[in-house]
Amino acid sequence: MTVRIMTGLNQIVGTLADPKALKALVEIIGFQHLALEVTAPRVAIFRDAILDLLQAEVGDLMTPAARTGWLTLLNYCGGAYIFI
Repeated sequence: MTVRIMTGLNQIVGTLADPKALKALVEIIGFQHLALEVTAPRVAIFRDAILDLLQAEVGDLMTPAARTGWLTLLNYCGGAYIFI
């Protein structure tokens, strides 16, 4: 499961420069989660866990701007998964 999560995040980050590709990828990943009940509280828990993990791994390299960027990206993905 961990490898799948990190692979998905890697793919998402890799498409940030192409908004159409990002949207398509997020939709594909969202449809893969149809069997799960994706809710705003669950998205928040996942988002915060990923942010805490990144903070623990990179330490001071996680600037406020980087944290905001990750927060925005994870909120975008989570919102899309809820919508689907």
